[in-house]
Amino acid sequence: MYTLISFATSWGNAYGGINSFNTDFLSSFGVAYHSGVQIVCIVSSASDEDVEEAKKSYVSLIALPCEPQDKLLTAPHGVIGIEELKKRNINFVPEMTVWLGHDRITGAAANAAAKLAGGISALIHHMSYDHYESYAENSQAADRKTQEQRDLFKQADIVLAVGPLLRDALRDLTGSAKPVHMLIPGLAEIVPVEGPTTFTVFLSGRLSDDTARIKQGHLGLAAFAQAHREALEIGMPDGLCLQPKLVMRGVDFDAQNEKTPSQSLSDAE
Repeated sequence: MYTLISFATSWGNAYGGINSFNTDFLSSFGVAYHSGVQIVCIVSSASDEDVEEAKKSYVSLIALPCEPQDKLLTAPHGVIGIEELKKRNINFVPEMTVWLGHDRITGAAANAAAKLAGGISALIHHMSYDHYESYAENSQAADRKTQEQRDLFKQADIVLAVGPLLRDALRDLTGSAKPVHMLIPGLAEIVPVEGPTTFTVFLSGRLSDDTARIKQGHLGLAAFAQAHREALEIGMPDGLCLQPKLVMRGVDFDAQNEKTPSQSLSDAE
């Protein structure tokens, strides 16, 4: 049987998009291929509820014995992850095992585990620091993080990227030394419902001053105002023409605290 072992900092959407992507990816992969693939996810920490939720998608969720103080999972965490697999009697055939890491957040752990235990390391490219880090922080930080990425992806056996922009960025990063495989996330299946009497828009994310430059939360507010204005001009939909409501939720991923201010806007102009 094949084995896929992924490294993440949490199960679910805590700490941002990489964990959300990892959870969706492994859950879908588990439902589709559990009959032929053993799927394991090693995380910094996990609750009993997380473990049970992962199990529903045929994913064995394993928490490290001590939660790392840093946000990154590095090479030593890959070694510890292997030890945790042994303790839980999770066996795998090295020649049929893929160690999955997510960019510089958990890529070093996946590379180290593959090198020590055998198997293939696969890293997914999630962010292009060349495109925004110099704007978000400074050029020195952008150069340092980009070099970390370059080293990690050059060590990986398989390199992947989320979407066309990151695919092209990864090609530049690795110098086309190996093929870059593009991943296109799917959309959640939803059941359409009748439009509400009061149209409500929900805006969530890092809506804080320190991330405003790159998260651009104000664009969501501007889009809401434009939609309201255009609805008034053409007279539909009714729910958006009357008194639409905007609910904003700012999430502090570091402190794991949520602030949930909301307001109703009768005039979004």
